[in-house]
Formats: sequence, C-alpha cells, structure tokens
Amino acid sequence: MFDNVGQTSQRRRRTKRAAVRRKSRLWPKGKVPYVIDKDMPKNTENVIKKAMAHIEEHTCIRFVRRKSKDEDYLYFINEPGCWSSIGRVKGQQKISMGDGCHFFGTVLHETVHALGFWHEQSRPDRDKYIRVLRDNIPDKYMKDFEKIKTTMTSSRGFPYDYRSVTHYSQTAFTKNGKNTIQVIGPGKRLRLKIGQRKGLSNLDIAQLNDMYKCNRRRDSNDTVCEKGWQKFRRSCYKFNVYPKSQFAAASKHCFTTGSKLVSIDSAKEDQFLKNHLKKHHSHVQIWRTGGRKIQHKFVWYNVAKKKDRPMKFSHWVKGHPGTHSTLALVRKERGKGFGWEGVWAGSEYQLPNYAYPFICEKKAKRKCFKSKHKDGRDYRGKLSHTESGITCQTWTSKWPHKHLVHVTPKTRLSDGLGVHNYCRNPSAVRRKWPWCFTTKLSSEWEYCDVTICK
Repeated sequence: MFDNVGQTSQRRRRTKRAAVRRKSRLWPKGKVPYVIDKDMPKNTENVIKKAMAHIEEHTCIRFVRRKSKDEDYLYFINEPGCWSSIGRVKGQQKISMGDGCHFFGTVLHETVHALGFWHEQSRPDRDKYIRVLRDNIPDKYMKDFEKIKTTMTSSRGFPYDYRSVTHYSQTAFTKNGKNTIQVIGPGKRLRLKIGQRKGLSNLDIAQLNDMYKCNRRRDSNDTVCEKGWQKFRRSCYKFNVYPKSQFAAASKHCFTTGSKLVSIDSAKEDQFLKNHLKKHHSHVQIWRTGGRKIQHKFVWYNVAKKKDRPMKFSHWVKGHPGTHSTLALVRKERGKGFGWEGVWAGSEYQLPNYAYPFICEKKAKRKCFKSKHKDGRDYRGKLSHTESGITCQTWTSKWPHKHLVHVTPKTRLSDGLGVHNYCRNPSAVRRKWPWCFTTKLSSEWEYCDVTICK
C-alpha cells in the first residue's frame, strides 16, 4: 500500500486515511527506527528531521536511528515522487522524498502515513462532510478519491478532520483548474478550509495520541499513589491483610477510601497482582477481589453502581454454587503462586466464615495543585487531556464541539485561555475543577486529572 502526492509523471498507487484498524500496523511502543539514504539532498534531510521533531513535540512517538537489531524500520529514499506505505510493514520500509518533496508539509504528510494514517477525505463517512466533484478529475486519478472500506480503517471515535495534514486540497488533481472537492456540512457552516500543510492539526495530534496510547503513558509516568498504596501503571492498590472481611464489608471499606474492590481488566494487571502476592504475601491463602475482566468477557461487582451482578465461574468442584459467589485469588496447593477460584460472598450471620484479606484499587493521581480557589480556576499547567485519556480540543476551535467560551484578550489574561488545548476552568463556564472540550464526538467535555491540594 502506497501513498503518492508527488507531481512527477512516475506515480505509484495511492492509499488513503482515517487510521489503520490493525494494531500490527502500528509501531510498537511508538518507537520508529529510521535510516536516511546517503544520496538524500541535505536540505531534504533537514526537513525530514524537522518533521520528525514536530511529531515528537506533540506525541509520545520517537524516531531513533536504526540499529542492526531493528528488523522493521523506515528508509527515507530519494526516488521519483512522494510516497509512503500506510502504517508499519515488515522489514525495510521505503518512504520516498524525491524532487519537489522537500517541503515541510509534504514530508510531514508522508511520515504520518507511515505511522498509520490514511487520507482523511477517503473516510467511509466523508460524504457528510465533503463532496467529490468527479467531472473535474482525470479518469486515471479517480481511484485516488475512493472511500476506504470499514474493514481497513477506523475513525476511533474522532470526527472528520477538515484541517488534517493528510486531507487533499480543494483543487487536488484537477484537470481544468476547477475544484475537485467541495466542503459541505459543518465545514461549510464554519468556513473551514482543507489541504493545509503547515503542521499536524489538533485532531491529527489527538488521533496519534490515541493510536499510540500516549496519554495513558503520560498518566503512568506522571501520577503517584499516597503512602501505603502500591502503584502499577495508572492504578493504586491497597493490600488489606487485617481485618479480614466478607464481600460486602470489603466493598464498603474500599468505598470509604475512594476506591473499589480490585477489578482485573487486563492480563498484565492480572500478572502484576499474582507476582506481587507471591513475593510479598505468600503466607495469605485467599485474597478477596471484585472479579476480573479480560477481553470484555467478564462482569464484576462495581460498588460505584451499587450492583452485585451475577458472575460465571468454571473452577467449582461440586458445581456452580449460585449467584452469591465471587472470584478470589487463591494460593495454589503446590507452590506459592495464586490462581482464580470462586468463593462465597458470605453474610454477617456466617462470620467469621468467608472473611478474607482483600485488595482495593483506585486511580493514581497527579501531585496536587496548590490553588487559591477550591475549583482550581487559577490552574495554568500544560495538562492537555481528560481523566479518561482523550486529548483536549483547542479553546479557540469551533470543531468538533461548538464552544460556549468566547476567547477575548481579557479572557486570555484572566482565564489563561488562548490558542492551546490545556485544561482550564474559565469564568464563562465554571465547573468543579479544570476541564476541557474533547476531540471525540461521544463526549462534549470532560474533567481533567487536576487534583487540588486540600
């Protein structure tokens, strides 16, 4: 699969964008080894490095010079045309920066294709946002304006991006000087232009961060746990050996500490807990939990919703005991490892039976911010994503969400607003603590993980 925006007569087949659907086409951990061919003109090489630095500035993606152990890598070459594969492919992956391709926007355009972006105007839902004017397009380039099948691409919940660096211009490949693409829908209403090559758009940045889990990584690195809690990634865990409790009492205790009985939702979290118990609590036989959820196949008790939902188990000796049962981490008979088994939830009249040590879990938080106000209205930090990890929308933008905040010279000074997407709590829409508009269609705004010191 290739993309080609070069103006030479030797052209390769184009490909398009939203974002690749398969995870295998992404670069592991956002690390991209690269080689620049020795025949590359020096000025073009400098622009390539500038484009890579631009991507690194706004995302967690890192370009590193290829080492002998790197089997998959980008190979920037000087061949006819400007073209790139879509996403990571095996082995040496050529990306051409031929004559006429030395412009910053062009190099950036091709590089983000290699990271997994198709052309924006080829999204399956593009007909709501643009109209392709086929009468003005040469027959040989008609396929370049086709939509991509949903099996090959995913918008990941992001809206159509008129400002994407991967979007064609209004006159792309025209045969008569007239427009080949007409802006319609919200783009027409907001007078949005297409085909810019100045840099990554806010939505380009948001989607790259989402694809490569950049915000989650930042949360893992920047958050902390209070004393007595064990941190793993973005969560804090408290291993309560005493007093032993039944299911309801354990849930209540966790709730009073702002947490819930641990619910395992990934294989890595599962392994972390088992390793920790094996190393630090091998003498404890049973640990009560809220259950586990791996690959969306499990349901656990969620104290926040006050629902004890039935669970299905398979490790019972005498059959399934019914719905008043929960999952627990139980030390295996042989060895000191822990495995999953079912245990009774228990009730007060059965005490001390079915009372066990238990594990609480809550989200790790950033170090608290010393604010003059309880709502953090004076926060001027550079956190730019919400509690759930969605990159914020720029405050001066009207798309995808129509802002209720009107940015003026006065608000820029008093509320710290401007042409940025940092979390704030402006006077026009004052909330409990700093927040921002999101870049996803499913949620207009969300709170940010800014903790006010008590």
